[in-house]
Amino acid sequence: MRRLLFILCAVLIHSYLLYTPQAFAAQALIPETGQTTSYAAGDDGALRPGVAWDAAGRFTPKGNGTVADNLTGLVWLQNANCTDTVGGIAKPNGYLPWASALTWSNNLASGKCGLIDGSSSGDWRLPNVEELESLVDLRRLFPALPAGHPFGAVHAGYFWSSSSYAYNTSYAWSVYMDGGVVYVDNKTNGNFYVWPVRGGQSGALGDSGISFSFIPAQTVNIPFEVTVSAKDVFGNPDTRFNGEVVLSASIGEVTPFSVYLSNGTATLPLKMDSQSNYVAIRGSGGGKKGESNPFAVSGSDSGSAYLGGVVKDLSDAPVSGATVTLDNGTIKTPYVTASDGKYSFSNFEPGRYTVKADDALGILSSGQVSVDLSNGQTVDRDLKIMGSMCNTERLTPVLLVPGIMGSSTGWGGIYPTLPQSAPDWDYSGWSKASWGLHDPRDIAGWRNLVTELESAGYERGCTVFPVPYDWRMDLDDAAQKYLKPWIDEAKRIAGTEKVSIIAHSMGGLVARSYIQNSPARNDIEKFAMVGTPNHGAAPAYYLYAGGEPETADKVSLLNSYPSESFKNWIAKFYQRTSELMLTTYKTPALPGLYRLQMYNLAQKHIPSAKQLLPTYDFLVPNGSLSCEKNQWLTDLNNAESKDLMGKEDDTHGKIKTKIFAGKDYYTVNNMMVGPRMCSLAKYYKDGSPFSSFFDSIGSVPGGDGTVLSGSASLGNLVSFTDDKKSQHAGLIETYKRDLVVFVKGVAVSTSSQKALSKMTALLSLPGTNDNELAVSVMGRVQTCIVDSLGRKSGIDPATNLLVDEIPQGVIAVDLKGGNITVGNAVDGTYTLYLKDAYQEDYTVSISYMDGMDTVYKRNVGFNHANTTSFAFTVSSGNTEKITIIGLPDAPSSLQADAVGTTSLTTRLSWTASTTPGITGYNVYARVVDEPTLSIIGTTVGATFAIDHPWALDSTVKARVYAVSATKTDGTESFLSGMVTNDDRDHDGLTDAEEAALGTDPTKADTDGDGYNDAQEVQRNSNPLDKLSFPQSLLTALLSGTGKGTVVNAQAGMACSADCSAPVALNTTFSLQANPAEYSFFSGWSGACSGSGNCSVLMDNDKTVTATFNQDTAHAVRWDVPTISYFSTLSEAYAQASSPVTIKAWGTEFSGDVTFGANKAIKIRGGYNGGYTANSGKTVLRGAVRIRNGSVRVENLTVR
Repeated sequence: MRRLLFILCAVLIHSYLLYTPQAFAAQALIPETGQTTSYAAGDDGALRPGVAWDAAGRFTPKGNGTVADNLTGLVWLQNANCTDTVGGIAKPNGYLPWASALTWSNNLASGKCGLIDGSSSGDWRLPNVEELESLVDLRRLFPALPAGHPFGAVHAGYFWSSSSYAYNTSYAWSVYMDGGVVYVDNKTNGNFYVWPVRGGQSGALGDSGISFSFIPAQTVNIPFEVTVSAKDVFGNPDTRFNGEVVLSASIGEVTPFSVYLSNGTATLPLKMDSQSNYVAIRGSGGGKKGESNPFAVSGSDSGSAYLGGVVKDLSDAPVSGATVTLDNGTIKTPYVTASDGKYSFSNFEPGRYTVKADDALGILSSGQVSVDLSNGQTVDRDLKIMGSMCNTERLTPVLLVPGIMGSSTGWGGIYPTLPQSAPDWDYSGWSKASWGLHDPRDIAGWRNLVTELESAGYERGCTVFPVPYDWRMDLDDAAQKYLKPWIDEAKRIAGTEKVSIIAHSMGGLVARSYIQNSPARNDIEKFAMVGTPNHGAAPAYYLYAGGEPETADKVSLLNSYPSESFKNWIAKFYQRTSELMLTTYKTPALPGLYRLQMYNLAQKHIPSAKQLLPTYDFLVPNGSLSCEKNQWLTDLNNAESKDLMGKEDDTHGKIKTKIFAGKDYYTVNNMMVGPRMCSLAKYYKDGSPFSSFFDSIGSVPGGDGTVLSGSASLGNLVSFTDDKKSQHAGLIETYKRDLVVFVKGVAVSTSSQKALSKMTALLSLPGTNDNELAVSVMGRVQTCIVDSLGRKSGIDPATNLLVDEIPQGVIAVDLKGGNITVGNAVDGTYTLYLKDAYQEDYTVSISYMDGMDTVYKRNVGFNHANTTSFAFTVSSGNTEKITIIGLPDAPSSLQADAVGTTSLTTRLSWTASTTPGITGYNVYARVVDEPTLSIIGTTVGATFAIDHPWALDSTVKARVYAVSATKTDGTESFLSGMVTNDDRDHDGLTDAEEAALGTDPTKADTDGDGYNDAQEVQRNSNPLDKLSFPQSLLTALLSGTGKGTVVNAQAGMACSADCSAPVALNTTFSLQANPAEYSFFSGWSGACSGSGNCSVLMDNDKTVTATFNQDTAHAVRWDVPTISYFSTLSEAYAQASSPVTIKAWGTEFSGDVTFGANKAIKIRGGYNGGYTANSGKTVLRGAVRIRNGSVRVENLTVR
């Protein structure tokens, strides 16, 4: 009786604690109980208060041993009574005491309890009592779970929660699953079941996302109907969502690859092109994301997939004698590694597998790793043997977190790459040579920082962990998906309770999100923010609000020095976003639609860009952002959890935090803009920039060229330093030694033998060499490079096995792309082989870096489900560096025209290939939302008519077209540029857009003002107003050792420093370079060349550079017997005859002067550049010695 009273009391107390009003930072609504039958007026069954949910669609089995709860966002173990031994704790009957239940749950990982989800120790936990109780459906009994639930082995009994009972902490809360009653019991009771959970936070009801209706097994290329829906944070339909969702498949391609949701939902037919025993469809758009249930896709043949890689230890050394097993329910024949550590599996069914490596003694293991394998493709997956005691010095491990565009799946390419959908945190496709951190030629400094850390006793893989992530994601999501599991992994391997973080730029905001949203974890010791925009950065405004990444590039260019131009080339937003365009929309950015496409890309698929917008007043005269304000960063800075960080010498238990910022670079602090118009459909709703952002109003020398020092600062909350001049991209390199001192706490020497050996090893990697060749492919083609000596690197098309024969080669292969880099690439002929199991297009990029010069070439080709090849030469002495040989030139100037009267169809025309021997042309097309091109016909002429209907409006989907040329020997060119059949007047606006704007779709310049409609729309001019003109921006840069002025008298422009001015589009603008005294004009570069006046056609934004150098050749002269010029006083004295007057400019000279000859000399200083007056002063910095003769001076000061 006493036990019953105690339990009832406990239940009442729990109810009071759960429902008593509290002061929360944000509301967390409570879901319905599920009870629908009413037993009295006003009861739960009658009123049904709380968030509604659907029992049928609430749970989604993920096919990997987990079940997703679409209501709460939690992920549950599907087997509710797993009896495996985990973390050394045996559980043969399924139940444990409370403390053992906690430990067992925290150590659960993939490979146990039927899990093949890739989870690691620390991902799973015992649920709190509210999470556990959220499973209960009060309509049900035995068990009290929703009808049709997918869980197994839910026993009639008590299940532990992680919540202790406040009245008596030797007790803990539990839920009796037979009836759904909440109890407490002594923690020593060993008869309670254990049901782990992962994800979510206490009190949260999940994230907003994209959901799919249940998908059963399918057949290749047979359509099936799916409903795609947007959900709010409570798992309810989000009917306010109207926008595009991009679709992708974990294996193969899904058609269409995008869908428009109206009022939060769309039902459409989909089809898959590749067989697999396990595939899931992913959706993302508008900041939401989600994944379907896994399903199988059968095909007409058995399919063949391949897997290979290297088994390594923590130091990256190959492991000999390791046993590698492959499993998808049936374990394949194990593979035992030789001395090179390599393993391979061939010819098995495509799908999801787990692969595991065990050392020769069977003691240490890589753990089970999930891998997706596709038909006709080879996946390269290295396995790392874990478990050794590597951290003998007990160092706190250091995590390295890059900024936006700082993570990459391919090494060696000048631009970072990401797959179409977010990769896993331990994704095998992350760049190998720089561990997923984008650091070509060590410009960013990550690899050099690792070398410094290793010289201080740290070891990569043991106490140093790079954290690459999908920088397109919402930063809160990135923190949970990437940073959190890496923190747990680092703690597990290093055997520590805490880690330290070094984060660059946006990476610091990712780390802050983790710190401020996970305070209970308390596992960060030190935190270094390097150039982090804690209050935002103005260049993000151009990218996110304006769709103008090229303008953000100008910010970097104008705020740098000529010697650092390579760094800016590395950091080009224009090219990086163009690469993302290919990844997301399957097509290059079209010239006429570039800005619109970039705007849609940033707004819909790069939510992180908005989180970089400034929170301070930077728009003149509009102040701070209002229409598209950065509420996320404002909330982060206003949250009390910010106080978890403290100064580097903190003694009160706070995270020791220090900010490292750059200085002395001109950085945008405000920009002049037009009026704020929040009602605009797109482009700069808070005000459009209309004049120079680099005049005296907009820029100050108070930052790193991208982030202002004030924006990086958090006031007195944390430590701060900006004592070093550095550009934003190179801050890690600049502060690398200071960062090591900060995280270790003591000064370290970089002259140790260990540091030297690490640097020697580093220099043998690609990226630090003089000549670096990189080939990057987007698509399912498998690539292999063969050099002039016949050595191969890549996937051998004959064997489908990974080969790595070219010295200093780095290979990264993924299901939808790959990258091969060759360091110290020698001149000669290379052959690139491309093999594909499908008929589809691909994109191949070849880059070559030589010192400060970089050549980058990108082409789109088509593979006819076979192996093709082409050759190219590398010649470091030529300007082009790379020359593709053996392929015909592609057709050019492809155009789509509408033909007909009442029913318009499509006609293509192009300029023929200039290569002799062309016998015809292949024509390719796809609907805009299809993932790949298909061949639709051939022709011998330069035109092609097709019955595809013209896309007059949204009721007809547009198509994308491309053309290639073929020769008599069967070789085929790369594809022409792509066009769409939805723009009759070829002005860059679709016919549907013109209808919405009221412009004439058959007339490129509706108002007849000389500017086409797209130019006016994209530059905020009115295409219906003849007196409204679009403008372009002319930027003048001044370089060199001298001084001068760039002048345009007509516009009143006279710039003695970098400047820019708005100019009417398509007009010619003239500039004159006037050197200052003692300087001369060396010439123009950029949009002009030569040394005369510069004349620029302003058909787009243009940049010119005027170089002025100091004139030293005419600094000294004498006039008799003839005029002679000299560079120094000593040179003139040595050649002078007595008597003579030596004249000198009114500038400064350095160096000692000795007068040792029997000469009578007069030195007259202070002359102007033309030697017509000497009212100035000449300064000589050095010693003057008179040993013979006589010297008279005038206007000369010796210092």
